Amino acid sequence: MGRRSNYPIIFDELKIVTITDLKKFGYLKTGNRKGNLRWKCRGEYTGDVDIIVWLSETDRRGSLQFIYTYNKEKHYHYFVDLIAVPTNLGIGLRWYFLCHVTGERCTKLHLANGYFQHRSGIKGAFYETQTRSRYSRLDDRYWRSQEQIFTPYLKSHYRGRPTKRFLRCFQAYKRSKGWEDFLLNRWA
Repeated sequence: MGRRSNYPIIFDELKIVTITDLKKFGYLKTGNRKGNLRWKCRGEYTGDVDIIVWLSETDRRGSLQFIYTYNKEKHYHYFVDLIAVPTNLGIGLRWYFLCHVTGERCTKLHLANGYFQHRSGIKGAFYETQTRSRYSRLDDRYWRSQEQIFTPYLKSHYRGRPTKRFLRCFQAYKRSKGWEDFLLNRWA
């Protein structure tokens, strides 16, 4: 008898709706706004969602209505509340989603299990880097530091002294280089 797979849900692979996107596309203005959000991966469209945003003129509330089909079989139609909070500088409002699954205030909603929800409502989910082994994460660190050191426009010195950014990159490169030597000797 086979086992159930334990492949976790990866946050980096999920479709996301953010307050920033709504603001960028002009949906966070008072009144009713209708539109469509589309996701693309490697040049192909992977999904779309029809949305209707309603924001009140008097109080700091609103709602976002999602209309979409999930996995080509089930149609979803539900509302997510929007609330505005004054910024800490006192010069405007900061909009948030009020997740209908967890009840938490958030700026990102992830599409998982058929609903757009806060990440805390998705049980057993990980970010992509959390699923990788320790060795592969260290290998990534090595290549990232090498990439930063050998960029053509990195300023290595200013007035005869090494810059902080260069020192930070060089230290990471040296640590990773030692790790690379360790791995090469281990497998030799």
